[in-house]
Amino acid sequence: MVRILSVLTIWLWSVAASALEGYRIGPSDRLRIEVLDQAQLSREFMVQADGSVRLPRVGTVAFDGLTLGEAQVLLTHRIASSMGLARPDVTIEIVTYRPVYVTGHVQTPGAHAYAPGMTVMSLIALAGGYRRSNADDSVSRLEVGRLLERLGQLQDQLAASHVRLARLQAERDGREQIVRVPDLQQLVPEQRISDLYTLETTLLDVRRQTLSEALSNAANQRAELNRELDSLQSRRTGKNAQIVILQREITMFRGLQERNLSPVTRVFELDRAMIGYEGDLREIDATVARARREAALVEQRELSLKADRQLEIANGIKEMADAVAQQWASILSLEAQINTARGLTAATGAAVDPSGVAFEKLMVLRRGAEHFVQIGLIDNVRPDDVLAIPTPPPSRNARRLD
Repeated sequence: MVRILSVLTIWLWSVAASALEGYRIGPSDRLRIEVLDQAQLSREFMVQADGSVRLPRVGTVAFDGLTLGEAQVLLTHRIASSMGLARPDVTIEIVTYRPVYVTGHVQTPGAHAYAPGMTVMSLIALAGGYRRSNADDSVSRLEVGRLLERLGQLQDQLAASHVRLARLQAERDGREQIVRVPDLQQLVPEQRISDLYTLETTLLDVRRQTLSEALSNAANQRAELNRELDSLQSRRTGKNAQIVILQREITMFRGLQERNLSPVTRVFELDRAMIGYEGDLREIDATVARARREAALVEQRELSLKADRQLEIANGIKEMADAVAQQWASILSLEAQINTARGLTAATGAAVDPSGVAFEKLMVLRRGAEHFVQIGLIDNVRPDDVLAIPTPPPSRNARRLD
């Protein structure tokens, strides 16, 4: 039964995720912005009250009312124009959404943190459940449903962490394919597993291609600098040869001039030519030094790209391994709570079937709407929703705890 309800919970989570497609950014959303090779721009930003975000070297960018895709296109153009980057690699994701609000007959009305997949039932549970009177101290009929929903979320997170860890290990080892993690179907449906592998495989390909392109660009730049150095070295050799010949010519004409066989002006002309040749040689040497410095910087950047990626992968593997351990511990703890709650529910006779409470007339006010509309317990809520909870009717199956 736990497995069936967990699958149902994951299905509801998938429906909720689809409902958030096209989500529009607004004040109080926290965004994580990543710009490749731009550490000062790659961090979290809070959307301000006017719907804008202020970024270093870019300035204020208005995100209010934009989808993530639209915001990403806008920010890409702004970074390109502000920083002179040809094709900045920009990604934006939402770290935390705007809160949801609960009013009425709950233990803790007010603002509550929103999470994707949140249902009315889970929001009521987050608000402490229905407010009970002294005459009705029965077990909350939402308790088991809330625990099962949380279990499904944890199982999905654990499956995602396993696949992400496998992707990081493949990236570390230089493999083109992600090793399949056994027994994931015990956590989530096959379709969800397929979606997770598709997502992480795409990410693996993109990250490998991005690094390959960056290394290729650096290698091409280094090769161009080496060709320039070869050309400069050839010019330097030729210029030295010209100086040697000119020096011989100067020596010869000075000897002729001492015997009055050559005019003094000819020696002066040759001296001026020597000064010009020596100036050309100094300019070539300065250009060679500059090209060598640039080549060294490019080589250092190549090494840094590889080292930074390996360090990032190593940190990611450690983080995911820790997450897997914590999620397993949370699942085991939650399963124990479910078993305890079920035993308590059986003793008190409290109703816990979510379908048995779907008749209650709950109302929600959506962002931008003028009127409340009816919503069910297993329906999804959205950021900025205001959920109104009426006084529920007493459960026919619940009885007093003595």
